[in-house]
Amino acid sequence: MNRNESDLREPRSAEGPEMIAAMRRGVVEALREHKQQGRSVIVWDRETRQVVEVPPDEIIFLESRDLPPE
Repeated sequence: MNRNESDLREPRSAEGPEMIAAMRRGVVEALREHKQQGRSVIVWDRETRQVVEVPPDEIIFLESRDLPPE
């Protein structure tokens, strides 16, 4: 079996600081794009336990480098 076939059979871990950092960067970038393009985002409000639409002028995000560590 060559290396490529082996890689396909071995699941990759979805854990670890690198994965979390990549996910955070993706969220920051998505929020930035939505705000710049004037598009709302849909989020889960943990307090009201409801899905809420956030208009672009109310989107607030921190740069990924400013986020607290996990």
